[in-house]
Amino acid sequence: MKVALACGIAKRRKPPCAERKLTSIFGGGRMSGRQVQLNQELARKTLAADVLAIVRDSVDEFNLVNCGTALQRLAKCPDTHRHLSPTASTLPGVPRVLQEQFARLLDAAAALVRKDPRHVESRQLASMMWACGKLELGNRAADLVKGIEAAAVMHASKFNPQELANAVWGAAKLGLDPSRSELVHAIADAIAVSLPKAPAAPSGPRRDPKGGGQGGWRGVRVEWTSQGVSNVAMSLAKLDADVTHGEGVSTTGDGFKYGKVFGEVCSAVTARADDFNPQEVANILHALAKLTAGDGEGDGGGRTVPGPVERTAREAAEALASRITIRWIEAQRLEPQHVANMSWACAKIGAAGGDDLAGALAKAAANLAPRMNTQELSMVAWSAAAFGSGRWPADCAETVARAFGDRANDATPRQLAKASMAYAKLGTLHPKLMDAVADAVLALEQPFAASLNPQDVANLAWSFSKLGCKKKRLFDALSAAFVAHLRDDDDSFSSQQLTMIVCAFGLLGFKDDSMLNAAMGAMSKERVAEFNPRDLTNTAWALAALGVNAEAKPKLVERIGRTARKRLDDFNSQELLKFLGAFERLGGSDVRLAQAVSKQRILSYEFPALSTHVPSSSSVKLSSKTPTSYQGTDRVRVDDSCGGWGRGNTGVALWEGSFVLAEWLSRQGTPTGSVEMAEVMRGAWGPNESGGWRGMTGVELGAGLGLPSIVASKLGLEMVATDGAFYLRLPSLCSALGFSRGFGFLDVALR
Repeated sequence: MKVALACGIAKRRKPPCAERKLTSIFGGGRMSGRQVQLNQELARKTLAADVLAIVRDSVDEFNLVNCGTALQRLAKCPDTHRHLSPTASTLPGVPRVLQEQFARLLDAAAALVRKDPRHVESRQLASMMWACGKLELGNRAADLVKGIEAAAVMHASKFNPQELANAVWGAAKLGLDPSRSELVHAIADAIAVSLPKAPAAPSGPRRDPKGGGQGGWRGVRVEWTSQGVSNVAMSLAKLDADVTHGEGVSTTGDGFKYGKVFGEVCSAVTARADDFNPQEVANILHALAKLTAGDGEGDGGGRTVPGPVERTAREAAEALASRITIRWIEAQRLEPQHVANMSWACAKIGAAGGDDLAGALAKAAANLAPRMNTQELSMVAWSAAAFGSGRWPADCAETVARAFGDRANDATPRQLAKASMAYAKLGTLHPKLMDAVADAVLALEQPFAASLNPQDVANLAWSFSKLGCKKKRLFDALSAAFVAHLRDDDDSFSSQQLTMIVCAFGLLGFKDDSMLNAAMGAMSKERVAEFNPRDLTNTAWALAALGVNAEAKPKLVERIGRTARKRLDDFNSQELLKFLGAFERLGGSDVRLAQAVSKQRILSYEFPALSTHVPSSSSVKLSSKTPTSYQGTDRVRVDDSCGGWGRGNTGVALWEGSFVLAEWLSRQGTPTGSVEMAEVMRGAWGPNESGGWRGMTGVELGAGLGLPSIVASKLGLEMVATDGAFYLRLPSLCSALGFSRGFGFLDVALR
């Protein structure tokens, strides 16, 4: 000791154990004996009233550590919500004084943060931000949160991973605007920098088992826990942060962009996929789906993100989804919420996972359906529709439908609409479910417009009509809600929703004059001009089905025809055929539309795979007097085509099924060019297989304009194309027209 004193170095006395523990948790440097005592008393309390009793007697003695401890305890007490919710003072048996004591605590904490923000420690700021978020204080803690934000921006670089996760989670729970909050901006930057670059290859450093929940790697100090990564992902989703900028956090006219931090989170998820427990897997998948696809669950809903961001998110989702098997689910004993979130997220983001991903989720959902609430059941039903009946077993869908029907009276209007729409998309009628949904809707508080928003009205109407459920009382209620919404706001329904409702009444043959007049009144010049080809087609058909004609509504019919003419190149062939039929039934007459429709066009269909088998021949040209443009262009890559819908008169248009078949043929160098075909046709080809298709004969039944036959002819087949009583023997026709066997041009319209 003498040596130490002589050198001017005095050995510090260690503080008592309790004091060391408290200061390690909440920071704050030196504390008086009284403040240590207060902290110990606060830490032992388990009821909000007891914590606030200490606040009442001693808040003037509190330092920031005491304030943080009090907020933490209140956030964890089971009776806090009853005592401190905004409506608590109106409840019987809840003394108003508790609200006043809580307000004193918030004021004291805010004053202490503002007093010297430079010396407030990061752990204090993070713990208070977490507590404020947990307590869902919102504007009640505006002064405190403002002070925390200002101090946190100064110290963002000092936050450790746990503090960063707590701070961003609290910000999300408080509903801070990510486009304006400097705190969220600074924390996002710090998270992006601090997230570990964990090894992705098995040959790299191995995970240190002693790292436990810290997720340690030998040779690399990794402080981010799996829960921390999960919380950051959830927080970004809760904040609805814009992740569409892939280069990093930046300030633009549109607000902050969080592409960099999102990318780092996705990379960490991919590298550490095996570390996450079921709750974390469900939370992260849910966050990834929200951030990349949005919450939109109707046709065309959701957000579109750039390629690099979307690829990073998909890699993370696939890494997690690959773990989801029936054995994993059974081993983990998943809760209903886990299964619901996983199902919704995997379906929303389009995760492929393992071969049995959808089946595993479906089986788990069916097993847990009796324990699921209506929110979880509606999410699972939507997932079943998104996965499709081919991947989601029918018996599992039946079990979920039955469970939802049993609880339909507990469901919200949105849940009722979502569940019915899911089964409509599956094309599966469950009478008990639809009866239960209809009864639950009719039991809602009247007027119905107060309970059913425009989207709910449109989805319910479409669902019941799609399944052919004629519920007259339900549609009377939907009509009343529809008219009421339009009376309040002409723009309350989108063009798609207007079309859905009118079509629903038309499909079921329910002619409701009040609904029809309100719908036609909403179809102003500007509104109809916004209609896409499908909206125009379906509206024209529905109005005709409900008895509307040009004599009664000349301006509306003229408006529809004029819009269709301007958007003619956006129609696919099936929509155009259906529109022309409906427009004729409406009594519509548009000379310029007729002239445009009758104009002959030449389309070029590109088949990249065809040049492999037929040198210098990768395209097919076809002319027709009926416009058959696809996706607004005259040059169509057939391998980019997808399915569609329409009606008869196949001989005057090219159908998407023809695109798909023709593209498949273009890739077949031999009759057994695919494994599936080889298996089916084993031994049927004889000695000509080695020579490809030449010398063989094919027949296309119901060929229409015969695009698959043209492609097959290019491959060397002797093709016969038939449609009704008319057929073409293509090689013979080619020869007669002076074309080579490689058949490049056909000018024909089969009627």
